[in-house]
Amino acid sequence: MKKSALYFFSLCLCLSSCTAETVRQEHSSGSSAPVSGPARSPGEETPHPSEPTPEAEEAIREECVLKGWRICIDPGHQAAENAEMEFCAPWNEERKAKCTSGARGNFTGTDEYVLNLSIAQKIREKLSSLGAEVYMTREIHAVDLSNRERAEAANRFGADITLRIHCNSAETETVEGIELYVRGEGDGTPEYRKRSEDDFQKAESLIQFLCAETGAVSRGVFRSDAYTGINWCQNTCIIVECGFLSNEREDRLLNTEAYQERLAEGIKNYFVSSALVSSDKNISGL
Repeated sequence: MKKSALYFFSLCLCLSSCTAETVRQEHSSGSSAPVSGPARSPGEETPHPSEPTPEAEEAIREECVLKGWRICIDPGHQAAENAEMEFCAPWNEERKAKCTSGARGNFTGTDEYVLNLSIAQKIREKLSSLGAEVYMTREIHAVDLSNRERAEAANRFGADITLRIHCNSAETETVEGIELYVRGEGDGTPEYRKRSEDDFQKAESLIQFLCAETGAVSRGVFRSDAYTGINWCQNTCIIVECGFLSNEREDRLLNTEAYQERLAEGIKNYFVSSALVSSDKNISGL
């Protein structure tokens, strides 16, 4: 019995020694070294990472095309109107209501202020993706912001341009299309008239991009001194009337995500075109 136990112990010890020796040999032979790729001939250069494709370079450029730009987007109106009065312009004593709730779709029943915010959010997303710093005057419906306060917020932000997003309405259902509004004669000074002309040219360029993308009728660009939000704005300010809620076709289109995206895409295309033409924000648009 003692001899059998001794024999079994000796056998286990022998097997253990053989296993350890095998492991030592494997480590010393390098068979478990990490794989580092195919072998190269002496003097062969290490390959460099592949160069970016033209498409990739273009995508990188587009991501930064609006870097340094400050753009204010004002989704027009709000859920509850404010009938209190405020000065319409810094150069006269005329007063207007601080803010109204806007129009309503004749066929969908959707309030304008709801559509304005939805469209504005899509514009912000597209412009931010191009590197622009975008400020929204409101991001919810339950606010109490007068038109003058919205303009002054854009001024404090240091906006290069302010877009006031609206939808239109008319007594006649057949009226349709996109129209833009910019500042008028203002205080009558040569400096103000020059600003008005500059803003008009920018709006003329913008409406072309909007109509090309959406297929909407262009109703043109109009000058006006009647808008508080423009009159108090110290930067380029354009009211974008995206379509008529009194027109059945446009009312239904404006309620779709697809058409809102096309409106936002048209505005994005305008900014990209303007930025590529000019780096000093003065040519063709910005």
